[in-house]
Amino acid sequence: MCNQTEQGRLLMASYARQIGGTVTSHKNKANKEFFYNVEWQKKFGNKDAGKRNVESGFLAKLNSKITKETPELRSQAGKRGGKAVIRKQKLNSSGMFDEKKRIQKKGNLVRWGIVINNVRLPYKKLSSDFIDYYVEYGNPFT
Repeated sequence: MCNQTEQGRLLMASYARQIGGTVTSHKNKANKEFFYNVEWQKKFGNKDAGKRNVESGFLAKLNSKITKETPELRSQAGKRGGKAVIRKQKLNSSGMFDEKKRIQKKGNLVRWGIVINNVRLPYKKLSSDFIDYYVEYGNPFT
């Protein structure tokens, strides 16, 4: 590498790093070392952490304790969680704030109408308020 340009040395080092990482990973997997070792996972990883809490009954005990001691906090937590999810969906433009899904919902409504109490109502008979609500939040009758 001593007779190479700076760019050539960087390119060769990058290639060597890619090969070395892949080979080392395959070797560790075959020998069940580091990340691929069960004991290493128990000590350093969070693998099945939630599952262990459910199986031990810790989450159920915590849930019942919170509900008995402070039931008013339970409803507040649910409302805050719902608001946080909606805020996250707005930022990511996902869920009910996905523009593509909204367009598809309106297109399906125009094409097929909606079934309410086993009666299909065509798009022409729907109010603009209902259409806006349906596109934003879904079918209010389900």
